[in-house]
Amino acid sequence: MAGQSSAVTESVPPNILRRAVAAGAIGNFVEWYDFAIYGSLAPVIAVNFFPSENPTASLLNTFAVFAVAFFLRPVGGVLFGVIGDKAGRRNTLVSVILLMSAGTTLIGILPTYATLGVLAPLLLVIARCIQGLSAGGEYAGASAFVVEYAPSDRRGFYSSLLSVSTFSAFYLRSIIERLIRYALLGRFRQLGVENSVHYCGTTGPNRPLPQAESGRYTCISGPGATRTC
Repeated sequence: MAGQSSAVTESVPPNILRRAVAAGAIGNFVEWYDFAIYGSLAPVIAVNFFPSENPTASLLNTFAVFAVAFFLRPVGGVLFGVIGDKAGRRNTLVSVILLMSAGTTLIGILPTYATLGVLAPLLLVIARCIQGLSAGGEYAGASAFVVEYAPSDRRGFYSSLLSVSTFSAFYLRSIIERLIRYALLGRFRQLGVENSVHYCGTTGPNRPLPQAESGRYTCISGPGATRTC
């Protein structure tokens, strides 16, 4: 049986192997970009979904929701691993990517605490649970998918490309978050805010930047909420 499996794997044409590895790596990249962007924007999420007089408490609540997704990753790995054995790896991987996209979309369109009250953070937790299940299912499924196509003497190399795609997603997330930060600051200045403005969430909650001349501070602590301190 082992010899038969090895023979089948060795007979995979190079172009099909490349497509299989590319599909697994790209899917994994998309999954982990969506999963990790929450961490970059945690301070912004804290202001909008966990408002509090204590900014540190708000941020801790946000990271607690972030941690929930990590606890669900093993569950997602087992769940979608079983589904992949029965329904096929390809269909399962497509499903988990769509599931991750659904969780990310839900977070993006969620009304804030000011609109929905406690229902807003509850829906945020549900969205992160969806992302956690999906992330666990993606990595486990993509690993099995790539290994099944890879030659027996190159399986370690091809499966390592999944880790490369994961960390590439983290790097791209950091770059895009930085670009968005500077784009927003530029927009604030275009709107007539002459001094340096800090949007809570770019480098930390309620951490204002000083004005060059007066030494006073302007802090934007949420959508439409500006205060001088």
